[in-house]
Amino acid sequence: MKNRLHSILVPVYNSKDTLEGLVKRVSKVMDREGIHFELVLVDDGSSDGSYEEMSRLARLHKTVRGFRLSRNFGHQAALVVALQQCNGEFVAIIDDDLQDPPEILPSFFTYLYEGKDVVYGVRKQRKEGAFKRILYAAFYRLLSVLSKVSI
Repeated sequence: MKNRLHSILVPVYNSKDTLEGLVKRVSKVMDREGIHFELVLVDDGSSDGSYEEMSRLARLHKTVRGFRLSRNFGHQAALVVALQQCNGEFVAIIDDDLQDPPEILPSFFTYLYEGKDVVYGVRKQRKEGAFKRILYAAFYRLLSVLSKVSI
């Protein structure tokens, strides 16, 4: 399964300074695990030179592909473009700020190899204050009521 293409999708917004670290960490873990992958970056109208950095990284790394939206359309729009452009049989979505470590990707892919349709991560500890944690808890409770998929 590892020889099949895995797509890692990353919506990017004003993250010029973290992109090189993201590419290095994703590449390191995927190469170490022998997982064939592409890294699909979609710039969501950044104003800090993120797209230029993505282009530079794409020239240096054959696994990196970058796309640019004409303006800021939002995280979900960037994900739609990434999903339209990716070629992988297995797909993972991560944020550009490295708050969620790329090192956990192989364990997520393992669940997919075992036949799971969706693998979803939830943080065990949050950095946010009590108010935001309450809002997150309410969101997940509502999601579980509305969704046919148990999360």
